[in-house]
Amino acid sequence: MKPAPAILIAAAAALSALGPAHAADLTVVNVSAPAVNCVFNSSCTVVVTDSTGTLEYTPLGSGAFLQSRTWWSISDRSSS
Repeated sequence: MKPAPAILIAAAAALSALGPAHAADLTVVNVSAPAVNCVFNSSCTVVVTDSTGTLEYTPLGSGAFLQSRTWWSISDRSSS
């Protein structure tokens, strides 16, 4: 009795029945910087560090990039 090939065939059949995954559209929201900063700091001032990276293989063409913005929380800054 050879159960391994039967299991592999069943797994392949189950996986091939799955459809392609689709990503949802992103929603871009424009906010004014001073107003959104007040959510994170009562003085409405946030010092940020921006990081960017280029996207190589994308249908958006050349010049596409991803930007990430980070900042210290008040509790992080006071503990360091």
